[in-house]
Amino acid sequence: MSSAGQDSLKICPECGAENITLAKHCWMCRGDLTKTAEIVMAEVISAASPQKPHPAQKPEWAPSEIFFAILTAFVAFVLVLLGIGIAANGPEPLIPYAIIVIPAFLITAVRLGIKRARGKPIGWGERLATFLISAAVVVSVITVLIAAAIVAFCIYCFSALANGKW
Repeated sequence: MSSAGQDSLKICPECGAENITLAKHCWMCRGDLTKTAEIVMAEVISAASPQKPHPAQKPEWAPSEIFFAILTAFVAFVLVLLGIGIAANGPEPLIPYAIIVIPAFLITAVRLGIKRARGKPIGWGERLATFLISAAVVVSVITVLIAAAIVAFCIYCFSALANGKW
C-alpha cells in the first residue's frame, strides 16, 4: 500500500470496508465508492515534545540483525574454508569455485553499493540474501551456458553426420 493510501481512506457505504483513496469500487463488495466522503487520518504532534521513533522501526541492532551478522560471518568462513580445501588438491579445481564465488561477491557489492548511494538502509539479512541469490544466479547462468554449449555441439555433430562429413 502506498503512503497516500495509508494517510487517507474511503469507507464503503455498503459493507464498511476500508479502501484506498484512489479506489472507485470497494475491494470487498465491489460497491460504488465515487460518492463516498474521504476520511483523513492524522497524528497530532506537539512541537514541545521530543520526536519518538515510530513503533514499526527496529533498533539499530535488533536480535535478528545480530543473528544475520553471525550467519553472514559463518557463510563467509565456510566459503573460505571450502576454497582452502579445494586449493589443497591443486590450483586447477579452484578455478570453477572462483568463477562462481567472485562474480557473486561482485554482484552483491554492486547491488548494495547502489542501494547505499540511494540512501536506503541495508541490513545483514539483506546482505546475506543478496549474496546467496547472486551465487544462485551465477550457477544458473553457468548451467544454462553449459547446456546451450552441449546442445550446440550435438546439433553440429548431427548436422555433420547428416551431410556426410564424418
